[in-house]
Amino acid sequence: VKDHSKTPMQIAEENNLVQSSDSDELLDIIKETLSKYPAKVAEYKGGKTGLMGLFMGEVMKLSRGKADPRMATELLKKELENPA
Repeated sequence: VKDHSKTPMQIAEENNLVQSSDSDELLDIIKETLSKYPAKVAEYKGGKTGLMGLFMGEVMKLSRGKADPRMATELLKKELENPA
């Protein structure tokens, strides 16, 4: 017997299927990722843009797959291009 009393959003939340598009939360995860790989960040800034996959993989792992890939990629690029 199916339970029709729940909304699709409730079902998605219960099954951990909702992506996170909270930019502050994603930015914290991105900063944590980049702090784990300072040498890889330097390589990326030196032209090894193929490392984006490594960084995105770590972001997705830390967010338990909830990070919105498009938003995470944009924020990641901004952080990597930041001269600080």
